[in-house]
Amino acid sequence: MTDFNGEILVVGDGGWGPALACLVAANGRPAVIWSYDPDYAALMQRSRSNPKFLPGVELPPAVAVTSDPGRAFARAALVVFAVPTKYARSVLDRLAPAYNGAPVLSASKGIEPDSLLTNSALVRERWSPPAVAVVSGPSHAEEVARGKPTTVVVAGPDTGFIAAVQRLLSNDRFRAYTNPDTVGVEIAGALKNVIAIAAGISDGMELGDNAKSALITRGLAEMRRLGVA
Repeated sequence: MTDFNGEILVVGDGGWGPALACLVAANGRPAVIWSYDPDYAALMQRSRSNPKFLPGVELPPAVAVTSDPGRAFARAALVVFAVPTKYARSVLDRLAPAYNGAPVLSASKGIEPDSLLTNSALVRERWSPPAVAVVSGPSHAEEVARGKPTTVVVAGPDTGFIAAVQRLLSNDRFRAYTNPDTVGVEIAGALKNVIAIAAGISDGMELGDNAKSALITRGLAEMRRLGVA
């Protein structure tokens, strides 16, 4: 797949999606953020900020904000879907009439409780895009938006597509690696918070470094077994 000719559409006005919009704009690509709330979209566009989720971060000039699905998809060459899992199905269905057939990068971590579908599986079910990949990794939104260094993984079965996404996202402070294991990356991204919470409880109970290390290593082993299953 060749690189994307057009806008990068970010669906979701939380922290992570707009942070990715700031990243691609810093890399020289135009982006548009879709918000379900017309008033908040107008506020973001007018103030050039996302005060609820990224306070103190200025949206670059190359980032537009809209609540109009038609405008959002009009020039979209890639859709970055950054909606929390509990809202994903309803947002996908709401935007389905405007969806333009662009490939999709799922940027949300989680598993839908009733269906046990990951976000990328929900995207495939509701939109049937030509290609789907996921992005995951140590990526606090406020740090990415401010250009602090990190690495992520872009996972998907289409090697050309994930390589194009890798080129889109990567710079000297944000390094994207590729991997074909979509399911493994999504399960790890959804379950790692369970281990993180347990590690925090271990710290709070002052159980020591040995207990926390054992908890983390056994947690990783359990995550792997679940992923293989």
